Amino acid sequence: MQDPKDEAEQDFAAVLMQHSGGRAHTEVSKKLAELIAAVRETGKKGSVSVTLTVSRDKEMSRVVKIDDSIKANIPKETRRSLWFPDDNNRLHRNDPTQDSLFDEPAKKVQTPEGN
Repeated sequence: MQDPKDEAEQDFAAVLMQHSGGRAHTEVSKKLAELIAAVRETGKKGSVSVTLTVSRDKEMSRVVKIDDSIKANIPKETRRSLWFPDDNNRLHRNDPTQDSLFDEPAKKVQTPEGN
């Protein structure tokens, strides 16, 4: 008869930490930290998933093999800028159809000492 302790489910985290010398656990932990940082930075959601594929060994029927796959959907910040195309399809930072408010770049005004 089996001991009742042996009939309890095995702790998933313990298996993950022991599987493949702990490399899968280390990788998923790093991906989770990367995900949290990206979510905080972008405000977008993401995910990390661990898939364990279990198969029976062909030569030893009492042995199972475990393969892992770790996937992360890390949100990326959108990089965007605004440009104005001219009639020749060249891009400009300022609208080429509008006159400039200043003919030359603004000059730095020196403030009096003590301010």
